[in-house]
This record gives sequence, structure tokens and C-alpha cells, in this order.
Amino acid sequence: MRGPTNNLNVLIEYLPDANTERERNEFFNLVQEVSGSIHRILEDMIRFVTIKAETKVAIETVHFSTVFENVMQNLHSGILESKAKIDTDFSHLSKIDYIKIYLGFILYNLVSNALKYSHPSRPPHIMIRAYKKGEIEVLEVSDNGLGIDQKKHGSKMFKLHRAFHKEKKGKGFGLFMTHDQVIVLGGRIEVEREVDQGTTFRVLFNEPETINP
Repeated sequence: MRGPTNNLNVLIEYLPDANTERERNEFFNLVQEVSGSIHRILEDMIRFVTIKAETKVAIETVHFSTVFENVMQNLHSGILESKAKIDTDFSHLSKIDYIKIYLGFILYNLVSNALKYSHPSRPPHIMIRAYKKGEIEVLEVSDNGLGIDQKKHGSKMFKLHRAFHKEKKGKGFGLFMTHDQVIVLGGRIEVEREVDQGTTFRVLFNEPETINP
């Protein structure tokens, strides 16, 4: 929050010095951009606190298709704007015993991340699948976006305040919170990514993350 708010304060401080209509419009556009950044950060923080506060939620049988429909409604404008194509395959695993609000939160952030880091030369294509790998229940979200340099950023994937692409703004809140929720409920996340080829996230719900000493 400190960075965007400082930027906003600087813009407000220099706004009276704008003498022409063009300069005032440029300042106004910059203020809108910074304000939008602050708004997105606050939304992420509120969503995180809300999820953390849900201490009495119960595990129930949740259908992936139902959660997917809710996520699509929440991301409707972003999907339309980006002309994204989203395919699903829940034929191998249609439901899971999980906390519904957590599953929605996880899927929302993974799809939102795919939309945000879409490739500028092609519309986003996102594939969402659920299946079992042995006894492990898996949710997989793949995209054809910008991808990430695994050697350079692999260890930073789920840390806050990490920017993987200069042209994309973000603080990593979504992935950080998603990772946090999965770990809390005894699962882990696998990531496959390649620059300019896209990213695949696999949420393994009932396979705890191995902590290396």
C-alpha cells in the first residue's frame, strides 16, 4: 500500500502546477491509475481477511461446476474484455469434500492470475480440470499466457511483492493467499511454467507440502 499511496500524494501535490488542459488530463489519468491500484490491493486484503475470519466454516461436498459458475460471474467483465476462452473438464472428478468458500477463493485467484498475465499477441485460453492422481485429488488450471522464467523466479512464486513481468502491475497477493489456504488445509501447489508458453498450476488437495529442513 505504501508505494501507491505515496505516488498518489505526489500527484496531488503537483496537480496545482498543471497549467494546461492537456497536463491536467494527464494528471487525472495518472490519479485514476494509482487509485485503481490502491482499490485492487484493498480488495485483495479484504478478501484475505474475510477468508481468515471464517473459522467456523465446515467441510462439505462441493461440486466443481458450481464453484466454477460463481467464479465466472465474478470475473465476467475481465473475461469479456480479454476475449478469453475458458474450457473445463470435471468428468474425472466432479466434486470434492472441501470448504466451499476456500475452493471458490482458490479457483478465483488462479483464473484471475491467468487473465492478468495473458499474452499480448493472443487471446487467453484457460483450461480447468479436476481429476485424481492415485489417491490425490487435483485441480489444474492451465493458460497460454506470458509464463514465468522458472530458473529466475521459481523460488519466489508465492511470495508477496514479487513482479515477474515489468509490463504487468501486481503485488502477488492472489497467489500468496491461494498458497496459504491450500497449505492450511493439508495440500500443496505444483507449478509448471515457461516464458511465452504459459503456466500450469496444480492444486493437490490432500497431499501435504514437504518442508525441507
